Amino acid sequence: MSSKERYLKMYEKMYLTRRFDQLLQVLFQEGHLPGFIHLCTGQEAATAGAIFDTREDDYIFMHHRGCGYSISRGMDIDKIAAEFCGKATGYSKGKGGFHQADPAKGVLGLGGSLGSNFPLSVGAGLTAQIRGKRQVVLSFFGDGSANRETAGSSMNLASVWKSPVVFICENNRWAISVPYEKSTATPHIADRAAGYGMPGITVDGNDILAVNEAVNAAIERARRGDGPSLVELMLYRWEPHAQGYPYFGADAYLEEAHANDPLKKFMVILEKEASKKEIAAVEAGVEEQIKKAYDFAVNSPRPEPEDALGDLYVGREA
Repeated sequence: MSSKERYLKMYEKMYLTRRFDQLLQVLFQEGHLPGFIHLCTGQEAATAGAIFDTREDDYIFMHHRGCGYSISRGMDIDKIAAEFCGKATGYSKGKGGFHQADPAKGVLGLGGSLGSNFPLSVGAGLTAQIRGKRQVVLSFFGDGSANRETAGSSMNLASVWKSPVVFICENNRWAISVPYEKSTATPHIADRAAGYGMPGITVDGNDILAVNEAVNAAIERARRGDGPSLVELMLYRWEPHAQGYPYFGADAYLEEAHANDPLKKFMVILEKEASKKEIAAVEAGVEEQIKKAYDFAVNSPRPEPEDALGDLYVGREA
């Protein structure tokens, strides 16, 4: 793949994530979504850059802002949109909402409790070690869940076992609504890595190439059998914790966020590699996908009431 092809594909992942977030807002406002949505607008470089060079058999654990991970991994956005809308054609037949999963793509989803993915990630890492296929686990989490007790114990165990886990903190400095400096003593989450016997690095999460380079280095270390790493991505969350929540009211933060728009930041580099026509073609292709996803989600059927308990127990399918 040439650098131009690579950069166009990176941009496509970011642009599709941005537009899908906007689609979710429309679906929410129109009443098609039965629950909350947690948007990842402003964090597109983190997911696209981190996942871009993963293997098909690698594992991914996401957190609440899940559509970026699913899209970057190549999941079907029609089925993602349908799942958000609680439709039977979604990945979990409408029973998961933003708790998406697709084991065939290595996307193992997220737990209902913040911080629950840490031990699950180490467990998946142990599975990878037993299989001996040099698989790697990407475990995404936010700055808020970094302070859950499961984080430290899981990172410690991962180092003891030399688990092939890359812990990736998307630090937007707000958790749900509490400023980072009021909840966390260390200047950076990555500073904790030394205490767990693993390398830690903090990079600009608005720069997809910086994210890609840092995560790829951690992935290579994990594949060699040298153990886990902690990568902290400093970025911004443009939206409230969830749609319907009040915003935290930090005007200066939002000004910084929009000034560091990851799509605009990457466009400066992309325009040196690709023509405006080629970039426009990528955007047009995304727009077609978004329209198709909207129609699919809105027009898909809801699950039947009698299927409510299906898929919860072994041998009981809907």
